[in-house]
Amino acid sequence: MDARARDGYVKGREARARDKARYDARATGVSTVRLVVAALIAGAFAGLVWLNLPSFTWAIIFVLIAAFVGLVVLHGRIFADKERAEAALRFHDRGIQRLDGAWKKFTQTGERYRATAEESNYAYVEDLDIFGPSSLFQRIDMTETRFGEKHLAALLTTRQGEGFPDRIRARQEAVRELAPKLDFRERLAAAGAVLGADKPDPG
Repeated sequence: MDARARDGYVKGREARARDKARYDARATGVSTVRLVVAALIAGAFAGLVWLNLPSFTWAIIFVLIAAFVGLVVLHGRIFADKERAEAALRFHDRGIQRLDGAWKKFTQTGERYRATAEESNYAYVEDLDIFGPSSLFQRIDMTETRFGEKHLAALLTTRQGEGFPDRIRARQEAVRELAPKLDFRERLAAAGAVLGADKPDPG
């Protein structure tokens, strides 16, 4: 299972790396064209002021300005596509690291939730290494927003009340259903990641 899963992540990483390279090339090309158009606009204005170019030069300037605005919009879309590709690339990198046993390098350890859990008298938090370096949280965290991170921390520390163990079984079934859906999980992770590098709370 791990070998098949790793192969899926490797192939996904290669595909997203190609996407990123393609978007980088497009962004560079559009940036170059924008500079050329901007220079043409500046040159046309200078020609009107100092060379007394004919009045139809204004029409050319308006066309160039419209082209420049269109290029700005196009550049923004390419940048958004590139950002999603980079987020998907990180998703696959983390998957590979997790399967290779390198998950202790992940920066999110849940340390910020340790004090809250201790204040709530959850004695098992320290005994089971729920938060902190080399913790369960660091091992399984795949969240991309602050809201998701808080929810995961709550799931690991909330006492089970009404609905136990049915809610646990429902979550386990959801994990089993999502596990083989790599493409869907990639899109979901990328959509969350583009909200911001610092895991912004969408609320």
